[in-house]
This record gives sequence, structure tokens and C-alpha cells, in this order.
Amino acid sequence: PGERIISTVPGFQKAAMTGTSQATAFVSGIAALLLSKDPRLTPAQIKSFIETNVALIDSLKTKVKSSGRVDAYRSVLAVSKSKN
Repeated sequence: PGERIISTVPGFQKAAMTGTSQATAFVSGIAALLLSKDPRLTPAQIKSFIETNVALIDSLKTKVKSSGRVDAYRSVLAVSKSKN
């Protein structure tokens, strides 16, 4: 996430914005979902679950470390499975 995200801008306007600031809300939300499944997760574990459960996208292989985009469902499912 972080590409062409509709956001508010000064003057009560909306605009499409791109960048890590736009992606932060998505990743923070996924972290909160993971903690709701297992409140004992450490920051390192949360990071690992998010990074290793991305939806792989060929065009991102050379652009981002994980070669994909975050996937909340996969991340939450992985935490749920790890508790069993």
C-alpha cells in the first residue's frame, strides 16, 4: 500500500498521495489485528509475520524487500495457525 492513496489535504480537500506515510496506516492496522489474535507477540514477531505473509507480485521483486504487498488475511491466518 502507499500508491495513489486518497487522503485529506489542507483546505478540506482530497488528493491521491504516494509514499511510506500513506502505507503506515495499513501496516499499523495489520499489526493491531495480529495483536488481537495473540497479545503476547513481540514487535519482531509482528514484523516477521507481516513480511513473510505478503502476496507476492512479480513487478515488486526488485522494488521492495518482501517482493510483495502486505496481506492482512494471510498474516492473521499465520498467527492463528502458529498458536495451535
